[in-house]
Amino acid sequence: MIITRTPFRISFMGGGTDFPGFYNENNGAVISTSINKYSFVLTHPSSPCFNHKIKASYAQIETVQQLDDVQHPIIRESLRFMGINEGIEVNHVSDLPGRTGLGTSSAFTVGLLHALHAMSGIRVSQEQLA
Repeated sequence: MIITRTPFRISFMGGGTDFPGFYNENNGAVISTSINKYSFVLTHPSSPCFNHKIKASYAQIETVQQLDDVQHPIIRESLRFMGINEGIEVNHVSDLPGRTGLGTSSAFTVGLLHALHAMSGIRVSQEQLA
């Protein structure tokens, strides 16, 4: 079982300068810091006793047979990126709800990729995850 804890962040200025429409024409910079609220991701191999190949638990619970049937786009595409098609459970718990402007989706994605790399026995640096 792998558990990751990834902090959320507050951007003080510069939000939006990371969009191609802006940075292709201008310089950009963002000033932000992490806060003491977190996204927690727990991953572990699923038991062969269950009749699903992938289970994802977040605000909803998904149990599916095929990767393409996973509805959560970050989970589906992160598993695809890592070449994991079956035999996994992903659980997400958060100190804050999504859509708060505090980088909740980014923190979840970083935490999930960190957990999937660890499950695969791959050490990955913070720079690589970013």
